Amino acid sequence: LAAAGDIVGTHRELSVFLLSTSVGSSLGVLAFVLVLGLLLPIAFRVLFGLTSRLPEPQGEELRHTASALGFSRRAVLWFDSGLRTVNALLVGPLPWPRYLVLTDGLAAVLDTSALRGVVAHEVGHAQAGHPALLLAMFVAIPVLLLSGLNLVDPLALTDIQWLLVAVVVVGLGVWLLRRVAHRFEHEADVLSSVALGGAEPCIQALQRVGRVIQQEPERGSLLHPSEKNRVDLLRRFAADPQFRARF
Repeated sequence: LAAAGDIVGTHRELSVFLLSTSVGSSLGVLAFVLVLGLLLPIAFRVLFGLTSRLPEPQGEELRHTASALGFSRRAVLWFDSGLRTVNALLVGPLPWPRYLVLTDGLAAVLDTSALRGVVAHEVGHAQAGHPALLLAMFVAIPVLLLSGLNLVDPLALTDIQWLLVAVVVVGLGVWLLRRVAHRFEHEADVLSSVALGGAEPCIQALQRVGRVIQQEPERGSLLHPSEKNRVDLLRRFAADPQFRARF
């Protein structure tokens, strides 16, 4: 960010456009977000020591699963956390660079079938464009909407009124993030079951991880539905053609 500021500072017209106009500042922030989307996955890989050397022969089967679903074999990476982390994640909001990261803790508690369900789930996020949609909905669009604040007189509202507006906006943002994130998790679960010809690998992974981290099946989080909701939806999707069509 500092380097970009120094470069912009050498061009007076560009500097005025980016720093003094709402259109310029919005475009500048969006460009900065795009650059972060390119650089952060690479930085994540370097800083956390991610490697493409997965334990074999399990690693080859997981790479084959990812490749069969259209995900790069070389982008399936391994994180050695000393068994402290039981997780998998998709790193990167843009199609490239993007990594599918599996942790040693996850591999220690899941068999190959369940791990294939996890891989298919993460690839499902990529296929559905979820990372880019989240970036657009909760970063790009809010940045563009902020330009409208230039039309509001800051003295038109009292401090208490501004506080109430902020509470309402943040509350709606959190509610929307929860709804969207939960929907995306269900979609990735369903895409995993479709890709593998059945929901059992994904269900096994959900239930085993839940037992290991000792999380109550009915308890969800901001970004993830509860294990019970996810398993119920997968089984209903498989058994009910009408629900499957609506979903």
